[in-house]
Amino acid sequence: MEYIYKVVNGLLLTEVCNMFKLVRDTDNRTTHSSTGCDLVVPNPSLVTCKKDIKYRGPLYWNIIDITIRRSDSFITFKNTRRSSDMFNYE
Repeated sequence: MEYIYKVVNGLLLTEVCNMFKLVRDTDNRTTHSSTGCDLVVPNPSLVTCKKDIKYRGPLYWNIIDITIRRSDSFITFKNTRRSSDMFNYE
């Protein structure tokens, strides 16, 4: 999730950041997901594509609590996310 945080906040190369799209950049209507920092989850054509970071990254990112996603700094995000019980797979 640290990787996706860096993507959303423009901390990686432009080419990498352009692989992911924010909902607010694709929809003109004001919705709950467009006011936050939700990512568009692509519709994979193959089952194997569901293992790709382009699919799983946005999927897991959108599950994280909005207060964690909107952390002021990378260090705060990392510490807050790791202290939450949501993704204790590390």
